[in-house]
Amino acid sequence: MHRPRLTERDRVRIVVFRFEDHLPLHQIARKCRCSLSTVSRICKQHKHHVNTEKLRHHGRSKALSPSLIRHVRNIIRHNRNMTSTELQRHLRRHDNVIVSARTIRNYRRSIFHPAHELIIPRLTLQHHLDRIDYCMTHSNNNFHCVVFSDEKVFRLDHTSRMVWIEDDEPIPVREVQSTSSRVMVWGAVWYNGRSELCIVDGTVNHRKYIDILSEYLLPSMPTSTHFLFLHDNAPPHQPVAVESHLRRFAVRTLSPYPAQSPDFNAIEHVWSWMARFVSNECPKDRRSLIVAVEKAWTSISQRTIRSYIDGLPARIREVYDAGGARID
Repeated sequence: MHRPRLTERDRVRIVVFRFEDHLPLHQIARKCRCSLSTVSRICKQHKHHVNTEKLRHHGRSKALSPSLIRHVRNIIRHNRNMTSTELQRHLRRHDNVIVSARTIRNYRRSIFHPAHELIIPRLTLQHHLDRIDYCMTHSNNNFHCVVFSDEKVFRLDHTSRMVWIEDDEPIPVREVQSTSSRVMVWGAVWYNGRSELCIVDGTVNHRKYIDILSEYLLPSMPTSTHFLFLHDNAPPHQPVAVESHLRRFAVRTLSPYPAQSPDFNAIEHVWSWMARFVSNECPKDRRSLIVAVEKAWTSISQRTIRSYIDGLPARIREVYDAGGARID
């Protein structure tokens, strides 16, 4: 089968993968979907400072030389939200280089891809100290005897899927009844089991939280006195009535639990797995969103949950070594 001819953008990608990312030739061939010999030839041409475009046909020279490509790449890395027009002005003002915004967009699209930045609360000094204290206190814990719980909100406007399209294709559209549909759930997991998933109506206050624990946690939670119950410092979890209710049923909590620390709760990884599953189910309304969330809860394997729990000791050590900072 005849392979399609490589575009100039493909050739730039090959050069960048080889001489900046230092990837082996076979990985580059797989990424760019071309033969190993083609990758080798283009790399040799670049190494000997040959314009690969001119070897194929006569025409104008490339707008971005290898050295300018490296320079542009470094600018993008340090200015992630700079537009192509702003980058064009930057090159003209600071480097006396005139290049079209379209050329910059084509190059940037060949190496980078768009993504939404994550907004997370800033950790204060007290947060860092509390997280370090938690690491020191629980570094030798057996997390096989911990029940991890939390609430999670799934929204319909968060269920769009990543799709790959060609340059001339329009972005696919999926119609839904309302993008404001949301579903709040509560659940708990432990090493050898999980609770029934609770679909929460309305908001959660401490009275509703006590009802959830009574109906969904207590009937299924392991009865061994070695087990500890973990929930975060959300306002509905903290009132004295909640603590008294748990003590009444001999449920011991793992405390103190530091604020702004979802990375210490294994169920957060379960929610992330479920979010990807729900997105792939393509829900179109609140009812189908609930069905997708319930299906995700029953579909995640206990083996996967165990792997998240087994990874906690290593994460605690990493957080401690990082001085209480978050670990990606």
